[in-house]
Amino acid sequence: MGRDSEQRWQRVDSGQAQLAADLFHQHLLEGVGVGADLPQAWRSPRQWAELVRCGAVDAVLLQTGQGEKALQGAKGADQLLAGSLVRVDLGRRPLVLACKPPAAGGHRLPIPPLRLLAPPRAAAMELHQALEDMQLAPLMSCASTRAMEWITQLEQGGVLLPVPAELLLQPPWQQAQLTAVPAWEPLWEQLDLLVPRSLLGCPGLKTLVEELRLRIEGCQCAQQTTDSCAAGKG
Repeated sequence: MGRDSEQRWQRVDSGQAQLAADLFHQHLLEGVGVGADLPQAWRSPRQWAELVRCGAVDAVLLQTGQGEKALQGAKGADQLLAGSLVRVDLGRRPLVLACKPPAAGGHRLPIPPLRLLAPPRAAAMELHQALEDMQLAPLMSCASTRAMEWITQLEQGGVLLPVPAELLLQPPWQQAQLTAVPAWEPLWEQLDLLVPRSLLGCPGLKTLVEELRLRIEGCQCAQQTTDSCAAGKG
């Protein structure tokens, strides 16, 4: 084991792994490991894989499947591995469509044409494909890495954003009091931890994976809470 690999093993085994995720999944890493010192950006799976390979980050929480592709084990992600990396299955979960809640009172404002909002295609190719296959509404991309800029677009009305339900319980999303509605067709995401193959067998990695799986499984409870809140507003 080289010096860099040994240092990486020690970090992961001591609970100090340098971890990264995209804007919609960073909350799952809070209190687990150490946030990697990376510029905030939407990255393609291939770009994330290169960051793991070069040692800029120890592991990445990666969204590797959407829609029916999530049920197939995100086979496309295997193309990233090329021997040096492995994809550890963390589980799959449903997505909801976040949107502005209806106006209170009896006065009804004109309803603008619906649009779907998603991260850049390169960073969420399978999500784009799943939404296009549903043919619900025109799809537009947003490259912002600031939560408030996404929220501002939702607050303008007529916009639907596919997200994990528990994201709406995190600041600043919770303060925006957005509504979550189910997708017209089932929409899922598959989450994996992308790690170097050399870390397999590290006890700290096993602990990390178990913690992340528990957090991801907990999203079912978060979705039920969000749905109840939405029903209460209706």
